[in-house]
Amino acid sequence: MREDHRPIHAKIPGMGQRSIKTALAATLVALIYVFAGRNPTFACIGAIFGMGSDMDNSWLNGGNRLIGTVIGIIPAAGANIAAFMAYDQAKRFSKDPDSFGKGNYNGIIASEASNNGVCGGALVPLMTLGIPGDAVTSVLLGGLMIQGLTPGSLLFTEHMDV
Repeated sequence: MREDHRPIHAKIPGMGQRSIKTALAATLVALIYVFAGRNPTFACIGAIFGMGSDMDNSWLNGGNRLIGTVIGIIPAAGANIAAFMAYDQAKRFSKDPDSFGKGNYNGIIASEASNNGVCGGALVPLMTLGIPGDAVTSVLLGGLMIQGLTPGSLLFTEHMDV
């Protein structure tokens, strides 16, 4: 059997030299930020996507995750409604609302943060009422019922070992 002497990026499908260079650049930017005494997380993401330090909008992420969680608690509301509401709020509180729809990435950040917040909120009606909040929790409901557990108000009183 012939031994493979190709570099690692040639052995992994879809992994090219560009990906290696991008990862190296992000690592170097993170090291520079660490030595400068700043938070490297957003600088690293900014180096990969070319957004720089403008991604440091923690109020945007936190507020829209909260919107997503609240919308997720409402059964069958779903991630689409949360994403549209978060986009609207980000546009409303933006200093430049006219740039939305023309390349302002804060709308993308807002809708994705709320989209991720929906997942946890959708578990609330499932565990308390036995009503799945979205498609993912309906699959979880099926899995729990296969195991002999019926989600609802009596789940943790009847099955204390869970």
